[in-house]
Amino acid sequence: ITNPVTGNILTTLTTISGTCSDTLAGVEQVRIAIRRGGDNYYWSDSITNWTAAETFNTCSGTTSWTYSFLDSRWTVGQTYYITVRATDTVANLETPGPTVSFTFDNTPPDSKVIYPIQGQYYSSLTAISGTASDTGLGGSPVTAIDLAVRELNGPWWNGSTFSATSEVWYSTNSWSAPNWTAVAPVFQTGYRYQVYSRAKDQPGNQQSAYT
Repeated sequence: ITNPVTGNILTTLTTISGTCSDTLAGVEQVRIAIRRGGDNYYWSDSITNWTAAETFNTCSGTTSWTYSFLDSRWTVGQTYYITVRATDTVANLETPGPTVSFTFDNTPPDSKVIYPIQGQYYSSLTAISGTASDTGLGGSPVTAIDLAVRELNGPWWNGSTFSATSEVWYSTNSWSAPNWTAVAPVFQTGYRYQVYSRAKDQPGNQQSAYT
């Protein structure tokens, strides 16, 4: 099995692939078993559903093979175990090789701006802070938190001035789960501002901006 790589956390998996060889008789067929870790059920093509009985399904190809699967059949937060076995042209059945496992997670993490407080007035503000976590079914580690700041319904902070016509994201400078902090832009007296945050988790799911 060449895809997926064992131990990975994936946001999508629609093609499982690998290679097979038999230098004597040649490969006749490759079959695959997919086991769901939560209940140890197996996917069955014949009933288009999960079943308690160990089930091997037919792959496309032989020495280079693929197996197609719908993302909607994976459950967020579940770990899956994949095994393949081949039959050669004289009906010898392979002992299944090493099992490959992966966890499916296509849900984004969550971040919030805690300081400044919504609607408050400040005479000085040098840091912005908040929290971030991934407590959904997938629960993958948060790996990045970004900020974007703009004048209310106006230009965005570009790293030196409020002049960008579209959002510019910059990274927080301190992150110790679940808390993050970032250096604030240079604010001007009498202006109102909007602060946006977004978090990304290990497999790459990114949150829609929080403001």
